[in-house]
Amino acid sequence: PIVIDFLDKTFENVGLFAITGSTGAGKTTILDAITIALYHRVPRFNNKGVKAGLVDVVSYGTTESLSRVTFENDGEIYEAHWSLRLVGKNGKLLTNTKEEVRFKNISREKILAEKKIEVQEAIVKAIQLSYEQFLRSAMLAQGEFAAFLTANAKDKGSLLEQITGEEIYKKIGYVILEQKSANQKKVDAI
Repeated sequence: PIVIDFLDKTFENVGLFAITGSTGAGKTTILDAITIALYHRVPRFNNKGVKAGLVDVVSYGTTESLSRVTFENDGEIYEAHWSLRLVGKNGKLLTNTKEEVRFKNISREKILAEKKIEVQEAIVKAIQLSYEQFLRSAMLAQGEFAAFLTANAKDKGSLLEQITGEEIYKKIGYVILEQKSANQKKVDAI
């Protein structure tokens, strides 16, 4: 197993992390492992035309895969776990793979959920980010970043909206416009 311990002395007082390396070094694999543990989805499988599932993340020649992420939020330490087994206890290939998920509050030594939908809901509640929001805030897809860097000034605005999720900014704009309008009516009345 590969363990990345951000509590190690190497990472003390570091507020920003950059995962760098040459093509094929495993940068995307690290990010995939994190999103699989948290959301049971693979970001690069979201692309149109990609027909792949979680069974496709199991390394060639192995019979199981797992990802576990431990993180802290609001003073509580959590562990998100996902695993997939391709063979049964008898060593034969399963027709239906065995997927296990678990979300645990380590601080309280309490399992919060062990069913996929319940785990998803508990993680979103703990992190306060949906899968899409997590991708926008924690990860920037390679293709989107490259497109942003090479775009002309006009296209950069629309790409930035797409990357960051412009719908939230539209909602904020509507609320501000409504407040401005209501306040203007009050001023006009005075």
